[in-house]
Amino acid sequence: MRWFLEKMDMKESTAYLINGLSLFVLWFVIRIVFGTYVCYFSVAYLPEEAWSKPALVLTLTLGCIFQSLQYYWGYKILKGVVRALKKLLSGGDEGKPKLD
Repeated sequence: MRWFLEKMDMKESTAYLINGLSLFVLWFVIRIVFGTYVCYFSVAYLPEEAWSKPALVLTLTLGCIFQSLQYYWGYKILKGVVRALKKLLSGGDEGKPKLD
C-alpha cells in the first residue's frame, strides 16, 4: 500500500503517515519483541544433550545473529517515524501532511 501511495504522489497524505506508523508498530511487535522472545527461549530452554548436535547449534546461532538485522532495520524505521513526526509537529505548511 505504501508503494501505491508513493506512486500516486500521496507521500504527504495522512494515509501515508498512518500506513508508516502501522508498519513501524507491526515491525516492532512481530520482528523485535516476538523475534527476541523466540531467540531467547530457543536457546534458554534447549536441553543440554541438544548442544552436542552441531547442526542445531549452528541453526540457533545463525537465527540469533540474523535477529540482529531486525534491530538494524527497526532502528532505520524508527528514524523515519521520528522524522515524519517531527515534520508533522513542526507546524509549518510544508511540514503538515495533507488531510485527504
